[in-house]
Amino acid sequence: MTSEIIQISLWSALCLVLEAIFSGAELALVSCDKLRLTHRSARGERGAKIALWLARRPEWFFSTTLLGQNLFIVGNSVLVTFFIFKHFGYEYEFLGLGLAPLILIFGEAVPKSIFQQRADKLATLVSPFILVFSYLLYPIVWALSKLTMLLLGGVKGTLLAGHQVTSESLELLLKDAEISEALSPDLKKTMMRTLSFPKRKVHEIMTPLVDLFSLRDTMSVKESLHLASGENRSLIPIFQRRAHNVVGVVSVYDLLLARKLTVPVSELMQLPLYVSELTSVRDLFLLLRKERNNFAVVVDEFGGAVGVVTTEDILEKVVGEIRDEYDHGKKNWNKVSPYRYVFRGRTRLDEINETFFWGLPKNRCETLAGFMIDQFGRIPQKGDILHYGQLTFMVKEATPRSVDEIIIEIEEKT
Repeated sequence: MTSEIIQISLWSALCLVLEAIFSGAELALVSCDKLRLTHRSARGERGAKIALWLARRPEWFFSTTLLGQNLFIVGNSVLVTFFIFKHFGYEYEFLGLGLAPLILIFGEAVPKSIFQQRADKLATLVSPFILVFSYLLYPIVWALSKLTMLLLGGVKGTLLAGHQVTSESLELLLKDAEISEALSPDLKKTMMRTLSFPKRKVHEIMTPLVDLFSLRDTMSVKESLHLASGENRSLIPIFQRRAHNVVGVVSVYDLLLARKLTVPVSELMQLPLYVSELTSVRDLFLLLRKERNNFAVVVDEFGGAVGVVTTEDILEKVVGEIRDEYDHGKKNWNKVSPYRYVFRGRTRLDEINETFFWGLPKNRCETLAGFMIDQFGRIPQKGDILHYGQLTFMVKEATPRSVDEIIIEIEEKT
């Protein structure tokens, strides 16, 4: 009797495991990333190829999983019921009800939860098993698939085809060697920028306050025009008492059209749009569109202004650099020789990595000057040299407060 109980328990557990595989496989193939699956299939992964084949034949796949689930549920129930009738009699048939929660929990709920969370990996693991099982019971699966197509039409197919394409999937495809070769470098760069757009924070694209020309709110229009004559900017921040206390923004056109030159510039300024430096670029873009504005003041956690962001700054993250009034015609770097460049300290690391693929890390900084300060642990001065991988950095111009120009030499290949 004891050995028979062990045998029945093992067979029942096997049926439960097989039911769980069919139950989970159904949800895994529906939930998995089809673009990632296509990418893995193109690389020659056998499991991915089979999973993709099944995904393109949903009526065959669902007929197989439905048959497998029901076959092992019924088989498990028959085994347990037969054992109870044989050893305990018909009056104890209610003991068979104890199997129901096991089937529901361990045969359905738990495996579906696990397979859904690890859909990409498990779909490729169980697909070969599902395919072999479908061929073993080919006549029944074929009949069920035809019946499914007849009764349900494209319902199941729609379920599989309605997969939502994620940015991670597109990034994966862009990193594929064959696809990368088919795209122009500029197009690939633009697509990668577009995909990373929602992840960006405002502080990554803003123009720092120290780089801005601004006016005190008590200055007259005449004084403001005189000072702004050397600046090629259409929008000028207005501060009160301290530079980081930005209280408004004035247009150069409003200054030029002012009737009274003696009035303070504060009478012509407009209240700015304030945003946190941790606001996402996407949210800021939507906010600027909603407010019909193209200028925002970026503030830190203490409420002090740290920079400004324009619509142009946002567009540059997608289409690349736009040369205009804020750039003053200056390039961020000059190529001195095939292996030697001179960079401005304020060149953003994103821009460098996108162009040169050097993989400079963004630990706590956004610019090349910040990278140098982070590596040295201090503000490096003229002549300081840093070796990083195959790159050699040398400070060309610096002040006690900033790093202005850096020479980067690439180690020549021998």
